Amino acid sequence: MKLKIIQTFIFLLISIVMWGQTLTDISSPVLDYNNECLSISYNINGKSSEYYNVWIEVLNSKGEKINTQALRGDIGSNIKAGNNKTIVWNLAEDNVILDEAISVKVFAQFDFFQFPKGKLLVLSTVWPGWGQSKLKKGKPYWLIGVAGVGCIAGSYWYNQQSVNSYNQYIDAIAIQDSDKYYNQAIQQDNTSKILAYSAIGIWAINIIWVALMPNKIDSNITHRNVKLSINHVYAENNFTSVSLCLSLNIKL
Repeated sequence: MKLKIIQTFIFLLISIVMWGQTLTDISSPVLDYNNECLSISYNINGKSSEYYNVWIEVLNSKGEKINTQALRGDIGSNIKAGNNKTIVWNLAEDNVILDEAISVKVFAQFDFFQFPKGKLLVLSTVWPGWGQSKLKKGKPYWLIGVAGVGCIAGSYWYNQQSVNSYNQYIDAIAIQDSDKYYNQAIQQDNTSKILAYSAIGIWAINIIWVALMPNKIDSNITHRNVKLSINHVYAENNFTSVSLCLSLNIKL
């Protein structure tokens, strides 16, 4: 049985309800009912590199879930952040009649940042840990670079000390001094090499780490609650028109 609409009046009532959680990722949805299809428009306020999983939940006036299969548009996985997103629900295909109040909840689950691997690898090549810090929103992975640069500085310093010790070995007259400076030069040169290899290892391991890192980060479920109700209007005891009342409740 199809709902016959002779004349439709649309009223949008917006009320914001604080539920103890600040919500900034998804805007207030806008509903539009036309030709037995319900359009839900919304924006995802975020960077263009952010992607979301989006879905809806529809409940009847008794709080029972309504099956929604005939959905199309900006719904599902890998929905990019941005404006002018639209979900269209074909009520006729799902055999749903809007003869009672229903509640429509729009959910957006933050999925991941889409960072180009090449950019992260370049950043980590310039400074170990920079790529991870970029991906993980400023977490102090850059300290890895401090260790790497420290190894380079230490390697250079011990190399210079080894050169000085070797020169002293060349200039030494006494055999005892000669042996002392020679052994000292060898030890300093070995230490310089160990620090140099450590720096190379830090850079190499960090680059491999970035290459193998997934782009996923912790999910953060957010949603907006949208209420849609149909109110019949009667004139002279005859059904002459339908007033479509949209009540929008935003969960924060």
